[in-house]
Amino acid sequence: MELNEFCKKVEEIKLKNPLWFDLESDLKATDTELFHVEEKLTNKLPKEYKDFVKIFGGGYFAFTTVYSVKENSDWNILLNNINIGLISSHEFLAISDNYTGDYYGFKLNNGEYESKISFFDHETQQVKETKYKDIYEFLTDAGLRS
Repeated sequence: MELNEFCKKVEEIKLKNPLWFDLESDLKATDTELFHVEEKLTNKLPKEYKDFVKIFGGGYFAFTTVYSVKENSDWNILLNNINIGLISSHEFLAISDNYTGDYYGFKLNNGEYESKISFFDHETQQVKETKYKDIYEFLTDAGLRS
């Protein structure tokens, strides 16, 4: 899904269901914050993720959450991933969770995180592919459907 198409869909849903977007979220990301996170990760984040947090921020997003690049946030992508520990064990960067111990995120491939969304299953301790080619498809399905 393209960014423009995703933003249009979000605006249409906001008009019909404004309460879905009333929960706390972080401010929009800056290029400096994104650079800092990539520097700490020593790997590049997907363009789609960077565009999303620059436009929408992080935190609650309708019926899901997205990890943020804001340093002092409860949703900070670096701190959450340090606590989860999947970067070193599975080359997997979590960007969202389902509150049952499973995570959605990006697999590392040649120094860059893939745009395609993968899923870490805590029961099998494995990262699995999903049908989502990017964060926009994931959020449309997981966050924007009632």
